[in-house]
Amino acid sequence: MSSRKERRAYRAFLILFCCLLVSKGWFLSILAKEPKGSTCLAAQASAEAEPSAAPTAPCEETFRQQLAGLIQDVQKEKERIQQKARALDEKEGRLDIYRKELDDRVEQLKRVRAEIEKMYQVLDQGQQDREQKIVKIYESMEPESAARGIEAMDEEISSWLIEKMNPRQSSQILGAMDPQKASRLTTRLGRKPQVSQK
Repeated sequence: MSSRKERRAYRAFLILFCCLLVSKGWFLSILAKEPKGSTCLAAQASAEAEPSAAPTAPCEETFRQQLAGLIQDVQKEKERIQQKARALDEKEGRLDIYRKELDDRVEQLKRVRAEIEKMYQVLDQGQQDREQKIVKIYESMEPESAARGIEAMDEEISSWLIEKMNPRQSSQILGAMDPQKASRLTTRLGRKPQVSQK
């Protein structure tokens, strides 16, 4: 942050220095364009009227006035540059605050996402455990009893259960089931896409 302020101060100094050079060049060009003796005519007239007066007084007065005007212009330019620098500082300060708030929100969203993924994994694992328990229950039953239970189920659930079972157990249960129901389940299982077992 300090290097940014230093660069800004250096830029302001360069702009001020350039303005000073431009103004000085403008001032010198005015002096160069003035005809010789034009600014000192009053001095010559007053010197003729009053021989004791210094002949260069009006020239010095004009020079002082022009120099004072130049200094005022440079001062105004300096104040304008300082105001712009302060405005830029304020904007950068606000941008830093917004950037920090945005970073905090991104971090918060990452934490929330990680928590949701963890909860999803826990729920998914719980679901898999429950499904595995149901499969084990039907695999441990007598084929005739399991067949009666599966026949009473919805075909989608019963086909899922048969698919998850050990092939030897599922073949015995299908053999004990009503032939038409067993045929429908077998057809349904044949239409299911092959999913790689984990």
